[in-house]
Amino acid sequence: MATPAKRPGASKGAAIAPALTEQALRVLNNPIVQEQILEHGGAVIDAARQWGASVADSIGERFGQNGLERRAANLRSAVSGLSKDSPSLAAALRPVAESLDEVDQLLKVSAALPFAKRKKAHRRIDDVLDNLEKGLFDATLHGSRPDGET
Repeated sequence: MATPAKRPGASKGAAIAPALTEQALRVLNNPIVQEQILEHGGAVIDAARQWGASVADSIGERFGQNGLERRAANLRSAVSGLSKDSPSLAAALRPVAESLDEVDQLLKVSAALPFAKRKKAHRRIDDVLDNLEKGLFDATLHGSRPDGET
């Protein structure tokens, strides 16, 4: 019996999210972006606190389709809040928004998958969201430190 041919492009979709995530994390680690975040002072810290509280409130509800959708929406709201008064920061954070767009697409696709495949997809999406959340938090943390403190 012949083995089924591997579908062309079957694994290409899995590589898109990591590439976008890596680009988003590079932007968040960029000292220029962190400096722009610092320029927004209190607004950034307030946004980070609100974002952190929304993440903490949803710890028990962070998995599954609804939990992942909620996390993505909270993260998008935090990015939007950080950059609402700064077109240059909004432009710098565009890779983060694009990565979140990819997460939204992956969530739509995963909703239609059978349970076992959906669970596997959700783990991958969770990893992407973890990286973006950590990157945004770290960038905000770097922006809120006084000079010379590491």
